[in-house]
Amino acid sequence: MQSNSAAPILVIGCGNAIREDDAAGICAVEAVEAQAPAGVLCLTRHQLSPELAEPISQARAVVFVDARADRLDQPVLVEPLQTDPSGAGLGHFGSGGSLLALAEALYGHAPPAWLVTIPGASFGFSTEMTDAGHAGAMEAAKRILGLLAEMAGVGSTEA
Repeated sequence: MQSNSAAPILVIGCGNAIREDDAAGICAVEAVEAQAPAGVLCLTRHQLSPELAEPISQARAVVFVDARADRLDQPVLVEPLQTDPSGAGLGHFGSGGSLLALAEALYGHAPPAWLVTIPGASFGFSTEMTDAGHAGAMEAAKRILGLLAEMAGVGSTEA
């Protein structure tokens, strides 16, 4: 495994690009990737899957990004994420917490992690996001870039 300071920070966006606001996680991560500092690896996936356990185990930190259909009255949320040792639900309904637990079980390391959720207004079949979903994705990207800047400032020797 790489030394902690050389390990990348992963930003993983999850969603379905043909289900309107379900694409918000992907949209946010693509916006982050365009401005991400060195040492940040951005990935987009249709769903979380067990193959992500290995790169997660090698990361310094992980940020999971996804749309949500509940709590629409709340803004973009950024929450610390803990391992979920039950391992339940790997797949589309899987969680970042279960992937952290899998990374720890298989590779001996689960990095610090956060979950960024974006409220979605509509999840019908379309490649177009709603205005609210797009605005949420851009707000999430801004919040993620702020989080990355905080991580870079803590324990970093890079300029």
